[in-house]
Amino acid sequence: MAEPQNPQFTLKNVTALYPRINRPYRYDAGERRSVPCDALDDGADYSMKFKMDKKTAKGLLDWMSETYEAKRKSNWPDLENPFEKAEDGTFIYKASLKAAYNGEKTKKPGQFDAKARALPADFELTTGSVVNIAVTAIPYSARIGNGVSLRLRAVQVIDLASKAEYSPFEAQDGFEFDPSNTFADETVKRPAPSLSLDEDEGDTVAEAEPTKRESKPKAKADKKPALADVVDGWLDED
Repeated sequence: MAEPQNPQFTLKNVTALYPRINRPYRYDAGERRSVPCDALDDGADYSMKFKMDKKTAKGLLDWMSETYEAKRKSNWPDLENPFEKAEDGTFIYKASLKAAYNGEKTKKPGQFDAKARALPADFELTTGSVVNIAVTAIPYSARIGNGVSLRLRAVQVIDLASKAEYSPFEAQDGFEFDPSNTFADETVKRPAPSLSLDEDEGDTVAEAEPTKRESKPKAKADKKPALADVVDGWLDED
C-alpha cells in the first residue's frame, strides 16, 4: 500500500480532555497524578485526550490504518481498534509528545485561537474546550504491543470552556452564597462538580505503550474483509 500523501492529520471540533500542553508534565507515583516538571525529566511529555463523534473517529482510524499498513513489516500483527468507546457513543483517544528526545528538548505543541493567532506560551487549555488538533502518526510493533501513536503538533481553540473549581466536598444543607448580597466583601466561588486533574491517571503509560488487549481467537475466513469494512465494524461494536 502506498504511503499516505499527508503525514499530518487534522481533527476538527473534538473535545479536549485533561490537556497538559502549556508545559511538560510527568506522572508522580507518590502523588498519584501528573505534575509539572522540566522537559529533561524522565517521563516528561505534553499530552491530551480528546473525545470525537463517530464520523471523526472513522476518518482518523482510516488514516491510522493506512499509515500502519504502509509501514507494516511481515511479522507485524493486524492493527486492532485502539479507541475507547464512551457511554454516550463517542470515542476517546490520546495524543502526546515527549518533551525531549536523546537529551534534546522538543518544540512544544503550538496553541492558536480561532483566528489562527498564536496564544501566549503559558496559555492553559481547559477540559471540555472544543478544539482542532494537528497530529502525526508513528506506527509501531514491539513486545509491549502494536499500534499507532499520535504525536500532538498543534491545537486550535474554537470554544474555550470555563475552568471549573474543583471541590472535594458534596453538596449539603447550609450556607449558600447569594451574589446579590451587596454586603459581600469578595466573590466566593461556588463548589461545582468537575473533573479533578488526577481522575484520568489510570492512563499513565508512556507514548507508544497502549493498553495490552487480550487476544481473541479469530475465525478463519475464505476471504479477508476490506480494511474499510473492518474499521466500520470496530466503531459499531458495543
